[in-house]
Amino acid sequence: MRIFLLTTGILCGATAGVGAQFDARLAPADCAPVFSAVSAAAAPLGVSPVAVASPAAALSAPASAASSRSAAPLAAMPTAAPARALDAAARLSAVPARALAAAGAAAMDGSRLAAKAGDAPAAQPVSGKMDLLKLRPTQMAVGLREVDKKIARLSSKKGKKYLRSMPVPVVLGPHGHVYMTDHHHLVRAAWEAGYTRVRTSVQADYSHLSDAEFWKRMKAKNWVYPYDQLGAGPHNPIDLPENVRGMADDPYRSVAGEVRERGGYRKNDAPFSEFLWAQFFRAHLTVHPVYHGFEAALAQAMALAKTTAANGLPGWIGAK
Repeated sequence: MRIFLLTTGILCGATAGVGAQFDARLAPADCAPVFSAVSAAAAPLGVSPVAVASPAAALSAPASAASSRSAAPLAAMPTAAPARALDAAARLSAVPARALAAAGAAAMDGSRLAAKAGDAPAAQPVSGKMDLLKLRPTQMAVGLREVDKKIARLSSKKGKKYLRSMPVPVVLGPHGHVYMTDHHHLVRAAWEAGYTRVRTSVQADYSHLSDAEFWKRMKAKNWVYPYDQLGAGPHNPIDLPENVRGMADDPYRSVAGEVRERGGYRKNDAPFSEFLWAQFFRAHLTVHPVYHGFEAALAQAMALAKTTAANGLPGWIGAK
């Protein structure tokens, strides 16, 4: 009975606007008999006609208390709503599937994250915390020496607090995929340190785009770096790792990160800044950070970073 009332309410309520309280003056004439039938069916249950016609209120309020509650907007529908009720509503109503999906977008852990202004709002339920292995990388490599440093920090007494303070920016993509656009080293370190979930922050919802349009948008935003651990690329984004377990070690990325930490260049907000420096060191160092030793390569890189050859790279400070 509850399912029948919900779906009937959606069927007519959709004509007056999804998420609005039912108002017979706003619905077409052929909904009036349906509304009367809903009212009659609702009476024995102690549910008011307005509450029944609001899908959110019908799902969220017990029958004994529904008449005392005001109808809630559709976006407030709790994620615990019975799946069969939603399925029935989708079959019997003219409400698009996307509208029904938006109704449950209160997030898996009870929080809905706002999308970045100027981009489409989040329509999928991406929670404040997610399984970190469900986050897809937008780069192919990391510097494992930098990962090791973060593992040590995450393994300390304040590790959990540190991880909570670093939400991972994500973009919703096609096929239900969620892509992280930063903090790849942190998420890899969290996985190696035994964590299973991380906080996320939605930057944009591109789930409605085709694959080609999605990657075109990601490239325009500088949110993807499809170069491998040898610096080769760009590769087809379809070859990006499924999760952080598949990211390879680029030792020159570790050199670039350590040079920055030691003041060889300024920390900056340029997209993939450390990878640009890694490519520079890959082309100019005469010692290899693995074959000849990391410290030998680092010493040469520190000197090289302050030469005019590095002028134009993000954060370059020149010779002092």
